Amino acid sequence: MASDLERLVGLYLAGVCGLGYGLRQILDAQATRGISIDIVVVSRGAGQDPTVRQILADATGTVIASSRSPEPVLLGTAILAAVAAGRFSSLSEAMQSMSAFGAAHSPNLRSRVAPAAIRGLQTAAAGRRAAG
Repeated sequence: MASDLERLVGLYLAGVCGLGYGLRQILDAQATRGISIDIVVVSRGAGQDPTVRQILADATGTVIASSRSPEPVLLGTAILAAVAAGRFSSLSEAMQSMSAFGAAHSPNLRSRVAPAAIRGLQTAAAGRRAAG
């Protein structure tokens, strides 16, 4: 019988996987509209944990990186302000100058079966909702 801690860990893992598969759907939707995302940068919260970043990379099939900034939200504000003030001519230029990636996690290609299985379950569920 599972302990309370084992159940809690299982629920946490299921939640992180659910977030990863939801992010995969967003990335897929963007890709169908010609928007290609090569890397997703996470900040703060659970995204600070390397295991969580690896799970997200595996679920999305996309590189997941952390930010080197201790306050990435404030950094984003500073980047926007620098462009607005004319310090940089574009957001891309400001981002390249003012920010840097931390640790990056590439997807484990052997785990790509799971997203396909999740998509199949979602398709089946959508079909049942439409029929019912």
